[in-house]
Amino acid sequence: MLDFYRRYGRTIFDILLIVLTIYVFMYLFSAIFNVAKPVFVALLIYLLIEPFAKFLNQKLRFKKVAATTVSMILLVLILFFIVVVLAILIISQIKTFALNLPKYLDFLQREFTILVEKYSEVLNNISPNLVTNIKEYLVSISGNIAGFVESLFFSIVNSFTSISGWVVTIVLGIILAFFLSLDIEMWERIARKHTPKTFKDAYAFLKENVIKGITLYLKAQLKLMSITFVLVLIGLLIIRVDGALTIAFFSGLLDLLPILGV
Repeated sequence: MLDFYRRYGRTIFDILLIVLTIYVFMYLFSAIFNVAKPVFVALLIYLLIEPFAKFLNQKLRFKKVAATTVSMILLVLILFFIVVVLAILIISQIKTFALNLPKYLDFLQREFTILVEKYSEVLNNISPNLVTNIKEYLVSISGNIAGFVESLFFSIVNSFTSISGWVVTIVLGIILAFFLSLDIEMWERIARKHTPKTFKDAYAFLKENVIKGITLYLKAQLKLMSITFVLVLIGLLIIRVDGALTIAFFSGLLDLLPILGV
């Protein structure tokens, strides 16, 4: 055992340090995000508008204010269109799926009954009480699942109607992102000039060993979720299942679950 720790002690320490760094980073990010949501939203909006604003400013000789304004208006229009379309589709699909869920569960119960009758000869050797109990448990579980899923889906629908807090956050984010895009060169000069070398080294370490790894993992996970979503959606559309978009969406989310998956 001592030989093992002597040989792999440094590696174990490095792994534990990386895990601890990730945990501290995620904890601090969560705590700061709850306090400064508009700032993070502003950074995200800035990252979306800045490439096009730079293109207008450098290639087409727009003034910075005009380039940023055009980029911001274009982004707001695109996001508004996407949000409205997705909200209409998701809400209608969720309602359809929630209303059809009892029928799906009834179908499973009927199929189980048919299966029991089909193999009744084999089941004759089993206690009748056991078969009856299985049926009762299935009915009870189905009812509980139906109630839970319906309440979950309708709570999601209701959450779409109570987004006033996020609206305020997004509006503040848009305003902050606009001024950040105008003054970004000044802030970059200040940061390069006044940031201590220790912080620069720490940021470089985090960027190379933590942020880069998390970013690559999230990209890979999003690709896998997108593939699952597309495949399930195509399959459900081919067999004409109601609420195909909702089922495919939740199938993509379930792809996050380790081992279990969809």
